[in-house]
Amino acid sequence: MLPELKNCNVGIFGLEYVGLPLVLQIARKRKFFVTGGGLNRLVSGFDINNIRIQELKKGLDGNTIFTIKQIKKVKKYSISKYLYINN
Repeated sequence: MLPELKNCNVGIFGLEYVGLPLVLQIARKRKFFVTGGGLNRLVSGFDINNIRIQELKKGLDGNTIFTIKQIKKVKKYSISKYLYINN
């Protein structure tokens, strides 16, 4: 059985010009658009660039799209590294 939409977590791969804004925008949403009720979800962003991950965890955006204040203001998201698996 699938979870309720308001409880679904979100994962975004690649935290550059498209991925980071998506993570921050989705994490900012606090109300479910269908019912207006609260959301209970975690937004996770993944990237293979370890330097980028460390900068974002400090609130720094090397692409200069977001300020430290904008990044740190958003709650309920996580950022981590992922690995390619090549078979």
